Amino acid sequence: MMFNEFVNVLNIQEQYNEKAGEIVAVPIVGYHSIGTFRDRDTSEELFDREMNYLHSNGFKVLKLTDLGYDNETNEFYIR
Repeated sequence: MMFNEFVNVLNIQEQYNEKAGEIVAVPIVGYHSIGTFRDRDTSEELFDREMNYLHSNGFKVLKLTDLGYDNETNEFYIR
């Protein structure tokens, strides 16, 4: 169930990008913890499936430090 939600959230950006004809929406994925088994944590198996999905479907993974913010246009950009 969680994996399907992950895939749905990632792919919803396509509708915005197709409509605009350019990349105007990107999925952002964050994790609290991996494999520690609290309610909000991600299991190691689920994390592995999610990373494999990103890799297999051509997603480019960026760190937050790869992004900048333009105060004049109020937009993020890739450094």
